Amino acid sequence: MLIGVLFFIISCLAILLVSNIEQFIAMRFLQGIGLCFIGSVGYATIQEASNETVCVKIIALMANVALIASLLGPLAGATLINILPWQGIFIIFAILALIAFVGLFFFMPETVTQKGETLSFPHLWRDYKQVLKN
Repeated sequence: MLIGVLFFIISCLAILLVSNIEQFIAMRFLQGIGLCFIGSVGYATIQEASNETVCVKIIALMANVALIASLLGPLAGATLINILPWQGIFIIFAILALIAFVGLFFFMPETVTQKGETLSFPHLWRDYKQVLKN
């Protein structure tokens, strides 16, 4: 999840260097990949780290925030674009993502060690390989 946040931060900052619309679209695509990675890993982490009741409450809250964000996002973006140049929006995104990264780094529960297991990349690769074979 932390790698996804870092990927999003880097793509937000890299979009400031674009010189044409094709590069801009490509960087927006990379930002979307970072966001999808964060969302999918976030849901899985919540389900592994929380009991069922807390998990349902958190996911319901996340769904509500996602719905409200899709309504307020264009309004906030239009307001910001009147105040700042377009690059300012991506700088704000990068700063907010950096704050999220710090919060996740220090406060996100590690689900592997909670179950008494150690993190083993060869074991992790074997599990992914088994899933891909299925």
